[in-house]
Amino acid sequence: GLSKAMSVVTTYDQGGDGLLDGDEYRAWVVSQGDDWGMDVASAEFAEWAESTFSTADITGDNQLMAKEVHYAMYLHEQSHYIMQKAICDILAKMLVKEYDADGDEKLNGEETEVLVTLAAAHPGDSAGERVF
Repeated sequence: GLSKAMSVVTTYDQGGDGLLDGDEYRAWVVSQGDDWGMDVASAEFAEWAESTFSTADITGDNQLMAKEVHYAMYLHEQSHYIMQKAICDILAKMLVKEYDADGDEKLNGEETEVLVTLAAAHPGDSAGERVF
């Protein structure tokens, strides 16, 4: 929560003003890249970092106070949730396409049973190979 955001400000505030400027904010998000599953060297990451900084900068002063850092953390959590949901939606569509024997674009009881049976019989391996 807010105490974590205050800790972030304390740790990354190089200027000692109790605020994070853009460079300090980027240093913090880069340090979180691995934990957040993001490629910090990518253009997408740089764009995301700039976007979340701008959005979280509610006061518009190009610096983030602890409350704004807390909001940036919330934005990250929401973007992560949205991405997970999108991946789940894509996977669900792929499974329906593959196991929809009658072509109605839905899985009925029999089709679902086939999918579940195959998934249970082939739980995969640590390398993450596709099993069905």
